[in-house]
Parts: sequence; C-alpha cells; structure tokens
Amino acid sequence: MNLATTSIPARKTRLAGLALALIAVAGPLQATALAGNALEVHEWGTFTTLNSSAGMPLGGLYVDATRLPAFVNGLPYFNYDAAKGWASLEKLRGVTVKMETPVLYFYSQTEMAVDVKVGFQGGTISQWYPSCHECETDPTTASVDFAAAPYRGHIGWKATVLAPGTVLPYTTAASGLETPEWTAPRNTESNLIKGEKGEIEKFLFYRGLGNFPATVDIRFRPDGQLAVKNLGSDDIASLMVYERSYGPMYVSDAATIWYNGSMKAGGEIVLKRDKASTEYGQGFAAMETFRVELQKAGLTNSESRALLNTWYNGYFIEGGIKAFWIVPRAQVDRILPLTIVPEPGKLERVIVGRSEILTPEFEQALYHAEAVDSLEAKFGSDKYHMAFRDFLSKGSDWHLTTGIRSDRLAAAARATATWALPGGGWASPWFAKPGGRGAVDLQGRTLRNAPPLGR
Repeated sequence: MNLATTSIPARKTRLAGLALALIAVAGPLQATALAGNALEVHEWGTFTTLNSSAGMPLGGLYVDATRLPAFVNGLPYFNYDAAKGWASLEKLRGVTVKMETPVLYFYSQTEMAVDVKVGFQGGTISQWYPSCHECETDPTTASVDFAAAPYRGHIGWKATVLAPGTVLPYTTAASGLETPEWTAPRNTESNLIKGEKGEIEKFLFYRGLGNFPATVDIRFRPDGQLAVKNLGSDDIASLMVYERSYGPMYVSDAATIWYNGSMKAGGEIVLKRDKASTEYGQGFAAMETFRVELQKAGLTNSESRALLNTWYNGYFIEGGIKAFWIVPRAQVDRILPLTIVPEPGKLERVIVGRSEILTPEFEQALYHAEAVDSLEAKFGSDKYHMAFRDFLSKGSDWHLTTGIRSDRLAAAARATATWALPGGGWASPWFAKPGGRGAVDLQGRTLRNAPPLGR
C-alpha cells in the first residue's frame, strides 16, 4: 500500500467509471442451461487479508470499506455502532480475515423450496440477507479472540427459488438505502429468491470475520523483491499480483501486473519491482484478464462481471500491492462447508483470495504518523486503520524473523543486514538494539513496547 491510497477522489471517480464501462462492453450475458427440475447453484466471494512487508498477517480487519445498507441483518457485537463506532482491538482480537460478500445464485426451471446451510470453520458469519432460519447469536463475553481457538460460525436459510421469468420488485428497492455494491450482484440470469419472511432478492448474501492461514504467503525480501509462495497442498489455477500506485514515488496512476499465471502446491516465485518488465500490463486490462479466469473457474459470464462490478474499486482502483487467486475448491469446502437440500445437480464455488501487503515505505509512513502526526487524522478514514493500529502495537522487531536472544549483538547484526537497502536507507525503521534489551528506532530512541528476551 502506498502513501496516497486515500487521495484523489475525482481521479478515482473517473477511473471507476471507465472500469465499469470496460466491464459492461466486454460481451453478452451467458445463461445457464438446465433441463427438467434440475437445480444449479453458483457462489462467489472474497477472503481478504493484509500483511506486513515481512508477510505477517495483521489483525483489525473488521472495518467495512463501504458500510452495508441498514436492511442487512447482522450481529451487533461484530459490526459498526452508530454511537460507539468500531470495536477496539481489545474487544475483537485476531481478526486476520475478512470474508466479503459471498453470494449464492440459484438456477431452476421450476419453483422449488430450498434449505441452505453454511458453516464457517475459523470465523463468524456476522452479516446476512435475507432473514435467516438458523443463525448465530451475539457473544456475551467481553472480548472474542479469533486466534485463541477455532471459531465455528454458521447460518441457515429456508427459501424459495422462484420460477424463471417471475417478475417481482426487490423488497429493498423502495427503501432508498440500496448501494451500487448491493445492486451490482443482481445482474445475472439466476432465478429470484424469496426469503422465509417474504423478502425478494436475486441471491442469498452473507459476510464474516475470522482467522485462518492464508493459502498464499506474500512478503518483501531484503533485496526489495517480492516473494510469493503457495503454502497449500492444492495447485492454484490462477494467481495475479497487481499494483496500483499514486504519489511522487511512482508514475501517476501507474497500474501494473507483477505476475499472472498458475502456481503449484508448495511453489514459490520471486518478482522484481521493475517497471520495465515485460510481465507488467496496464490496470484496466487486468480486470478483463482476471474476469476470464473467474469464468474458467466456473462462474458464468454475467456472474464474473457482477463480481468485478461489485469489487472493482477495492480490487483494481485503490492503491496498493495485492495478490488475487482462485482459492482451490477443496479449501473452500473445508472452510465454508455448504449443504443444500435438494442437492444441486451442479455446484460452482469461486472464492477469490485477496492478500494486500504493506510496502516498507508505507510502514515508515505509519511509524512517522504515530510519532509526529496524528495517526487518526491521517489514516482514520482508511478501511485498514484498525489493522494499522495492530501493526504499530506489535512494535520493535515483531516483523523480523530473527528474535532477540542471548546473542544480542549477532541478532542486531542480522537485523541490520536484513533491512539495509542497496544504495543506503532501511527497509524498516526498527532494528535490534546492540547490547541491550528490546529495540531502538533510527534516532536511537528506545521502543516503548520492546519484546521480552527469547521471543
């Protein structure tokens, strides 16, 4: 992520309009063909994570980029409070994964009742629509630590898949509360759904928070290159590393693709931060490139466009370095076990892994904001501001893999060598304190929250 990720609203509006136009003209809608009373179900969604430059997952990922409409159901414990704002890091601990906007589409030639249940191994299903038949209740504890023990969320719906060609107004259409992010997923050929309380919508929607290991590890190496590794036991059919930047450090509006391809289980690639590389491409082309991969993974033409029209800003317009990949189906089924009665003749589940990474430059900006400016004033409106607080709260060499043990001088030397950049400067402003406990900054000041020995 770069220093100007929250600026230039006019430019973002222009880029967003162009992005939508590119998606809209890319081709006709594709219908799903069904025979008899067969049921077909398609799903898409996102697992979002944020890493430090050294690949450490950050907590605090419970702030919405754009708040969901008020008609969406949710658990107050995990969501924004109009009087109190967002919960503190002490109340919601270890939230390292945002499960964003999974939607379920249903295709059938006849009207039929369906019973749908989704589990979440490692998190809570904290928001949903329409009303649930069976769902979680608010925790009663003072805090929830998602890293302490596996959290097992769930939700269940009893709904009716309406017959093709049924024309009814969406229940929420007259509310005045719908947002573009809410309406974009409707642009498919799927059947209308009627919820248990009569709600009419095009999909079943749910969202959650959790903590589980990401499939893809992404981190900066000491030489400034980016290392990306598939930690899972399944091959990744499609992975893209993408960057959009603003500000004086980069070309204005620069959008580049660091990598686009597949990755074997256990595979690793090392990418150079080289703007002249032939692997780079312009940003808007990346959207269509990734859309094709979504369709290959099982979504229809219109579903893949609906996903990108919902997430184009977070995926391709907001600044930062991001890895996008199609989460292997076996992993999706383990994390989000899904049962549908009657059992669909075909079930497609396309979940996008999205891992963003803080650049060393941005980490220094956070340290500077904490020490000199007001972090809240500078980054308080950023969707990751609680994650930035989590990063700063770790302090010291938390993101250095070498701990401070008995040989402090050797540890300091290793840390110094690790974070020294070619041509001068530091990739991180913190390094081990020679001959002492904890760490100092580059000005020699002792860090407030120094780690204990042996960490």
